Amino acid sequence: MDTVGDRIKIIRKMKRLNQKAFARLIDLKNAIDVSRLEKNQRKHTSTILVNISKKCNISLDWLLLGIGDMYKKGGPYEIQQQVKKQYSWAKKTKQMQDRIIPVRPVPILNTVPAGFPETPIDDFIIDWVLIPMELKDPKAFALVVTGKSMYPKIDEGEIIIISPQTKVSSGQIGAFRINGDVTIKKLLVKEEATYLIAENDEYPPIVLKEGDELTAIGRAVYQVKKIE
Repeated sequence: MDTVGDRIKIIRKMKRLNQKAFARLIDLKNAIDVSRLEKNQRKHTSTILVNISKKCNISLDWLLLGIGDMYKKGGPYEIQQQVKKQYSWAKKTKQMQDRIIPVRPVPILNTVPAGFPETPIDDFIIDWVLIPMELKDPKAFALVVTGKSMYPKIDEGEIIIISPQTKVSSGQIGAFRINGDVTIKKLLVKEEATYLIAENDEYPPIVLKEGDELTAIGRAVYQVKKIE
C-alpha cells in the first residue's frame, strides 16, 4: 500500500519538478527535505501537507489517506473558468454593462519551461490570478517573486504578470532566462556590455560575458501587491 511519502512523490513527478524546485514550491529549505518526506523519514506536518494541498490543488483526503479524487473540486482553474463564463454572460446583458469588472484569468507558473511560449505550460501551473482585460497578450502568465533582489520595488512573495508579446527595452523590468535559470531583473544595455540589474543594492548586477545565453521571456507589466 502506498504511503503519504509515495503520494508526495507522485505529485512532484506529475508537476515535472525536481526535488529542489518542489522544495521551493512548498516552502521547504532544500531538496533533502523533500527526499526525506518522500521516504517517510521526516514528519508530514500539517503545515507541509496544507502547503502541498494549496500549491498543487490536491485533496487532503487523497494526500493523507489515499481516498477519493486526487485533485480538489472547485480548484483554481475551475473557478477561473466560471469567472470567464460569468463575464461573457455579463457583457451580453445590458443591465450589467456598467457593473462588470473587466478582468481575465492568467496562470501562475512555478517556473517558465524551456522553449516557452511554444512549450505547453499545463504541468507548470500552480494557481490562477485575475488581471485587467486590457492586457491582450494570450500568452501572459504570472510568477511569484522569490528572494529580495528586486526589493523595495518588488518584494518577495509578490505576483508579477509577464507579457511575452511585449518587448523588454533597456531600463525595463522583465523575466529573463540566463544560462538556463529564470530571473526577474531590470535590463540595461550599454555600449560596453549588457546587464541584468537588481533593485536591491546588496545584489551586484549580472554582467553578460561571452558565451552566456540570455533570452528575454517577456516584460513585467503588472504587479499584484499587498497594501500595508
